[in-house]
Amino acid sequence: MVANSSLLKEYENLLHKYQSLLDKVLSGLQQTEQLNDELREQQVQHVITQIEFAQEELKPRYQKLQKQTDTEQKSSRKVFDQPKMGKHNLIEDPAQAEILVKLTATGTVPARVPICISGESGTGKSLLALQLARDSKVQAAYPDGIFWLTLGHEPDLLLHYQRLSQMLGKPTEFVDEEEAHAYLQSVFASKRCLLVLDGVEDVPVLNAFQDFGDHCRLLITTQVKELHEFVSFKEPQTLHYSLRVWQTSQSSGFFMPLAGGAERSDGPLVVKMLSHCHHNPLALRLLASAMGETPDWALLSQRLEDTADWDFPENYPPYLMQSLHLALESFGDQSECYLALSVFHDHRHIPETAIKMLWHYMFQLDDKASEQLLLTLATLGLLKQHDGNDVYVSLHAFQKAYIDDFSDIDKLHEHLLSAYARLSPSTWLNGPDDGYFYQNLCLHLHGAGRLPQLKTLLFDFDWLSKKFQHSSLYQLVLDLHLFDDPEIASVENALLMSSQVLIDGEQSLALVLLNNLWQLASKEDVKQIQALLNQARETVPAWEPEFPDNDLLDSIDNN
Repeated sequence: MVANSSLLKEYENLLHKYQSLLDKVLSGLQQTEQLNDELREQQVQHVITQIEFAQEELKPRYQKLQKQTDTEQKSSRKVFDQPKMGKHNLIEDPAQAEILVKLTATGTVPARVPICISGESGTGKSLLALQLARDSKVQAAYPDGIFWLTLGHEPDLLLHYQRLSQMLGKPTEFVDEEEAHAYLQSVFASKRCLLVLDGVEDVPVLNAFQDFGDHCRLLITTQVKELHEFVSFKEPQTLHYSLRVWQTSQSSGFFMPLAGGAERSDGPLVVKMLSHCHHNPLALRLLASAMGETPDWALLSQRLEDTADWDFPENYPPYLMQSLHLALESFGDQSECYLALSVFHDHRHIPETAIKMLWHYMFQLDDKASEQLLLTLATLGLLKQHDGNDVYVSLHAFQKAYIDDFSDIDKLHEHLLSAYARLSPSTWLNGPDDGYFYQNLCLHLHGAGRLPQLKTLLFDFDWLSKKFQHSSLYQLVLDLHLFDDPEIASVENALLMSSQVLIDGEQSLALVLLNNLWQLASKEDVKQIQALLNQARETVPAWEPEFPDNDLLDSIDNN
């Protein structure tokens, strides 16, 4: 498939030329049937000459076109897990040209020197990073790929390490952060690539992705003003860019085409609203989505200023929350679909399959309607869509804080579980392999307060096997960690003790549990472990416990 319109047009021109040549050749050959031998030979020679001339013209055009197509297809695969970007996303910032030069320069700045872009939430840091990542010059400068990670506050580093290994085409399981970091260091050591760390808020998170190699550059976006100081401490040549607040002319030029209406771009109401939104691009886009087809500028301006009855979550700019609130009010009943996203644990990575499933159950939306709604929400700035190893959406942290505050999370957990129950005939073991169910069911059981059901599941060997098969050992351990229970802690420790043999496939889950827990199972007060091992024994009926040698038994007796 040719994505670029100019390439598509060139393909069409080439096909037209080829069709024209075929018509001429066919016509010439048909004429030979009416000719004598001498004239027929001359006519055939004429047709051959036509083909040769056409080959000389078409061959270089085809080779050039093929090269362009290959380059574009490779470029489309160079940026991994980046957000989608439409025309409505485009922003302009004076820093972009300068950062572009630094990213693509060779020899003047060491490849390992990080670039840090800072600014308040919604100022366009991520969009600027995305525009840079999509630039053909940047992609050419990093031939081994551009890897996008959306981090935020307190991200699960091991899950991000695993996602990064998947992007590299070398999916690897980890249960230890140091081991995972060392592995990725070895993989990245010989690569010239760009690692985009979007939304970094904590120094330890930044540390987790540094030192990946002399040719692996970090492009960091953050709303924490002081973060670049730490980066500069480790790498004095760090380049830092703080996004400037837009001027009235720039913000009105961005806002008015989105808002529509007949109000003058320099009118007092518009200027007042722009100022109230602090000229913040995302706040302006959200505000524009609240305008509707026939906007009442005076009423909207008044509502922006009248915040006495609004009690928003702290830690985020109030004007962002106000703009989001007005946008959702104008969205009508469909705002409930948006609030339902609160149920998903990780707002940075929500698979679209899970969203469609929930919306179908709660709001009777089919897949097509859900896809259209997701596209609309992305266009309005209410979420970001990503094309990665899976198709997923992400929310800004302030958007997650808002929907958490305005939704009934307990009921949402129950709705999600009921939706999945419909897809899991008679037992959770029959749930769908949709990239979300096995990974997160236990979290939702815990969130809904179904603790007895969750505990039963965690001692069900068949469930543990399915979880391990469809997600990862690390996620299985996280589920076990939800309970403060000595028997569950024993199962967790048994898995961690033999994590490497499980990851390498040297032993099955059943063998690991049997080998590590059989001595414990002889005690009277561990009936759930006994039941778990009885299930495990059914999959390996020939298993026999390995007894320690006599010296080891003597040392145990003496102690």
